[in-house]
Amino acid sequence: MAVKWTGGHSSSILCLNASKDGLVASGGEGGDLVAWGEDGTPLGHMQLEGADDVTSILFSTSCPTKLYASHGETISVLDVRSLKESLDHFHVNEEEINCLSLNETESLLASADDSGAIKILDLEKKKVTRSLKRHSNICSSVAFRPQRPQSLVSCGLDMQVMLWSLQKARPVWITNLQEDETEETEGPQTPGRLLNPALAHSVSVASCGNIFSCGAEDGKVRIFRVMGVKCERELGFKGHSLGVSQVCFLPESHLLLTGGNDGKIRLWDVSGKVEKPQKSPAKHTHRKKAKRAACPAQGGNSRVPGAEDEGHSKILPKLDIDHGEKVNWLLNSETVDYALSVYSGKLDNKLQALDTQFKELDITKDNLTRRFEHHSKTLSSQAAQDEMWAAALALGFTSMELNILYSYVIEVLICLHTRVLQKLPDLVRSLPTLASILRRKAKNKHVGIVWESVLEEYGLQERDVTALCTFFVVHGNKGEHYAANVRRMYIKDVSFMITNMVKNQALQDGLLRAVQIIEKGKAAQTPENSRAPLKELMPPVKD
Repeated sequence: MAVKWTGGHSSSILCLNASKDGLVASGGEGGDLVAWGEDGTPLGHMQLEGADDVTSILFSTSCPTKLYASHGETISVLDVRSLKESLDHFHVNEEEINCLSLNETESLLASADDSGAIKILDLEKKKVTRSLKRHSNICSSVAFRPQRPQSLVSCGLDMQVMLWSLQKARPVWITNLQEDETEETEGPQTPGRLLNPALAHSVSVASCGNIFSCGAEDGKVRIFRVMGVKCERELGFKGHSLGVSQVCFLPESHLLLTGGNDGKIRLWDVSGKVEKPQKSPAKHTHRKKAKRAACPAQGGNSRVPGAEDEGHSKILPKLDIDHGEKVNWLLNSETVDYALSVYSGKLDNKLQALDTQFKELDITKDNLTRRFEHHSKTLSSQAAQDEMWAAALALGFTSMELNILYSYVIEVLICLHTRVLQKLPDLVRSLPTLASILRRKAKNKHVGIVWESVLEEYGLQERDVTALCTFFVVHGNKGEHYAANVRRMYIKDVSFMITNMVKNQALQDGLLRAVQIIEKGKAAQTPENSRAPLKELMPPVKD
């Protein structure tokens, strides 16, 4: 029975790694990092700065207590013996890091991020020596090749697998996983399988350095062999019924562990050609005996199926067949009971197999239903956004009226940004704009909670913010800010003007809420001495 390790994390665990001395480190959401002993006892706990999710953890092989952890766009160097503060930290990536890898000499550290870039950090000089950018989508995994400290492989959600040479700072070989979509695969096909693209999730290199593997969303495991500066794909076999999320070569061997979204972990020997599993001799013999027992017309004594395999010597009496017209079964009660038990066991196994298949089909049906519902919601949301953009572009206001509406919109957006920073003083430098908050709130749970509380404080909803941002993007390049006294001098009732001129309901509601917030002075409830002057926060005209 598996032993459960408890007392470390309070939220989802996103990554794990173990040192050669048996220490284990785990990273979770919100910057949560825990060190564990071999017996599962928590040795230390740390909340990394910035509260970004810990996405990758890597132990040093030369110094097993040294740990590299990526959180957000930052890499921290830690000592698991004292998880109080980081020994060092680097901010070399522009977007969230997905994977870290050390070369064999531990002189270089590679970090792959959401922008598709791979940064090569010289740990001695503490600076980036290479920036590899060929992936057109998220780079999900990167790994240095053993015995070759200047060579590495990477894969990404652009369906590309690349072999890199750091001397050339460019990939020496690239393959697209879509090229083998039509190949025959091993194992059952899941309904809707063809809808899943070959997004590359994980890559691992064998200890010899010449063989590496890649797992993809289509459930296939690819094996590649490096031949000098070239690379050939040797194998491509069906590893899982759903996407392969993890691949890992065991040390000093050609054994490959794979983990998939079907909830299964499998061990493969990739030292030779991967073939379909051979039927075991025992099962083959069992089937032959069962076949003979099912056709007793050959005469003589027929054994109960599987009797020899089970160590029994029960023999069925001879069956008399009179030219196919009459059959007399001459069985005693003991052999009848045994035969019935054998066949009922087979029937139970068959029913269990069918029950398992039906459960898998139900799970697949539920997954497809959720996907279609999500796709439907996405299309509906996209249609509503398209309608809002069209309405914002078609507004029939004069330039003066647009400037007045722009003034209300920009003041509300500035108030939202300022209020969030007041509640998150530690993240002032990492959240310089409202756009950075909107981007970060989906990844950072703490930022998301603060954002929702600020919206509730101002009586706004997400769709109102979307409408205000849409108006700002469309008309902000020509907009000029008017002070409150100027606005009142030009237009006495802005709400009446919006209600009569703006036909799109979402855009109308957003603009009316902006006017209501500014006119009723809700924005003024925040301490004035903690807010920068409006003139300093205002973006330059036509910027």
